[in-house]
Amino acid sequence: MRYETCRDPGHKLPFERRGNAGLRKRCRRFRLKTTLHEFQGPGGIVMRIPHLGATGALLLTTALGVPATTNAALVSRLGGLAYYDTATNLTWLTNADYGYGSYYDKVDGSQDGRMTWYSAKNWAANLSVAGVTGWRLPDANPVNGSAYKLTMSYNGSTDVGYNISAPGSAHPASQASELAYLFYNTLGNSGGADTSGNSLNCGALSSCLKKPGPFTNISRYPGFWTESQPDSTHALVFWMNSGYQNTTPSNYSNWVSAWAVHPGDVAAVPLPAAVWLFGSGVLGLVGMGTRRRG
Repeated sequence: MRYETCRDPGHKLPFERRGNAGLRKRCRRFRLKTTLHEFQGPGGIVMRIPHLGATGALLLTTALGVPATTNAALVSRLGGLAYYDTATNLTWLTNADYGYGSYYDKVDGSQDGRMTWYSAKNWAANLSVAGVTGWRLPDANPVNGSAYKLTMSYNGSTDVGYNISAPGSAHPASQASELAYLFYNTLGNSGGADTSGNSLNCGALSSCLKKPGPFTNISRYPGFWTESQPDSTHALVFWMNSGYQNTTPSNYSNWVSAWAVHPGDVAAVPLPAAVWLFGSGVLGLVGMGTRRRG
């Protein structure tokens, strides 16, 4: 497909300016063998980018002129109800408190999103979102790949503590704990302490979750159950306000809720869609909307 586009010094995406003919730039022509979609940018600029499918991150980073080292993207699915993580091959519900008011929430008597581990597991296993089933709680497998170590650590060397899978930790980029990987790697947050145990002054009164990405209601009740039980009466919980993982009695429900994840990429829906790019110093949202008529 061949079309005209203009490049403005203040924008990295190619675009065509409409409305004021005196502001039009000299255009260059090029071919792109894919379906193109337009959305309105700042100042009435109409931008064109390729259709974003499962390989949309690669196409989009090329269009942005971003180096290929960008390592993760969250791609909108189910009309924005979920986001697919291209690095982990997991789909996360956008609303981290989707279980609020559900039958399994009410079973525990709170009716506010907080659940025991047993109710959280049943809720996820029976969940249907836009007709998609097969949801579960996030896994938290042993970070060393063999057996749980439940002693406290700051360097991510055990399954209790801070910086599990974080850059510079004992097991950097480990996907054993899916919530830890999301917090430290996909979203790029820092926990309440560095790998040496120095406090980073967040987690209690001030949340460490500075980069929530496209997700909502993460901080309502910041503890999230994982699928994993180190023993018959405890399960692992990841705290999104501090980047801390610990064991918690499975019948506990105070400040702990459920966030559902789906293995693989759920079916994509027609545009509009959105992509959040992470890594290599890139953090941003690229969306598609309606073309402005000049």
